[in-house]
Amino acid sequence: MSTAETRATTPDGVIHDIGYRRYTGPRLGRRHIVTALYAHALRTAFGFGRSAKAKIFPWLIVGIVTVVAAVAIAVRAQFGQVVFTYAQFASQMSWLVIFFVAVVAPELVSRDLRSGVLPLYFSRPLARSDYALAKLAALATAVWLLLGGPQVLMFIGAAFSTGNGLRGRGTSSPTSCPACSTPASGRWSSRPWRCWWPRCPESVPSRPARWWPSS
Repeated sequence: MSTAETRATTPDGVIHDIGYRRYTGPRLGRRHIVTALYAHALRTAFGFGRSAKAKIFPWLIVGIVTVVAAVAIAVRAQFGQVVFTYAQFASQMSWLVIFFVAVVAPELVSRDLRSGVLPLYFSRPLARSDYALAKLAALATAVWLLLGGPQVLMFIGAAFSTGNGLRGRGTSSPTSCPACSTPASGRWSSRPWRCWWPRCPESVPSRPARWWPSS
């Protein structure tokens, strides 16, 4: 049999049943798509679902800020000295946050570009602003967790380093605020914000409440 006769008897195309089934579940809307993008981006920021190499940098930064907070807790518990307040902690760790954002932020978008999934995302009812806002919200949440987690540890350590746990030192006036380290004299500091701690010397009811220091 010649080659031409073989081609003539061979069908042009064959459909193979490889076991794919149609999706019959619920079709979720735009809100669920944005939520899924946000959760995926947040996991990506800390290396979850990725290789061990991708987890080194974000968890190294998390480890550094946690160790700094633990040292501050230990110094306060042993010597009663406040190393830095919560605002000072965020200021001192800002250079680490800058590195974290500089490395993590491009990864949130570049992996989608490298994988070629953007056309797939935008083939669904998803606006461009939804994609950008989901990535931005995930990055902001990652930075908040990076700074908020150690500060929660500092708060717990400061609370339980007092004589009566979260309630402070009984009914006596504190020598300083566990949140902002304002002395018991209650003099206004130079910072343009007011402490949120209810028993802070700045928040005693005998003085009028002001949000800004006098000039």
